[in-house]
Amino acid sequence: ATAADLTVGSIKAQINHSQSCAKGLKTLLANYDATKASDALKQAILTGDKLDMLNSADRTSYEALHPERYAFVGSARLLKRTPLRSPQEASRHRLLDTQGDLPLFRYFLDACQPDEPWSFAGTELLGTIGAVRHRALEGAGVAVLPLYFIHQDLAKGRLKRILPRIEPLQDAFRLVWRSGHPREPELRELAADLRKLPLR
Repeated sequence: ATAADLTVGSIKAQINHSQSCAKGLKTLLANYDATKASDALKQAILTGDKLDMLNSADRTSYEALHPERYAFVGSARLLKRTPLRSPQEASRHRLLDTQGDLPLFRYFLDACQPDEPWSFAGTELLGTIGAVRHRALEGAGVAVLPLYFIHQDLAKGRLKRILPRIEPLQDAFRLVWRSGHPREPELRELAADLRKLPLR
């Protein structure tokens, strides 16, 4: 995860993000009424990372904004030519992910039986979910991606789910702040407003 200042319109916020959630956080802020925000966002962190990735030394409070669901997918053409119906067939495919610790694929892997071996022909590390999606659509490999990011690709048949009986683990977008913050009521109001905005 990385920390950065993000400005969307007149809203400036500190964002703690992994590459897999940055676009969703920008979408939330871009659709948020800046006149309501005041400087409340300066008092909190928007994050799509697991809470254990935050500073464990800090006592924090948070509000969940949106669940983040994932799907294991490949292009329709690739899967028609080279099906992936079991872990044993993974060796016929390349895995696309953002970083070397495979943060996207882990959402699927951690939902599988622990004794299931997943050994791919290779991995391609692309840095961002946008690049992963692009390469998946090209048929370069298979990937786990957030559903909000690929729902149109699935609906139009460009991408197909792999082993849909296995539901990848979920994560969530959260607004996080230090416990006991004097502006906590405002922060909870902000979270309620952001929760009404869809991810797209």
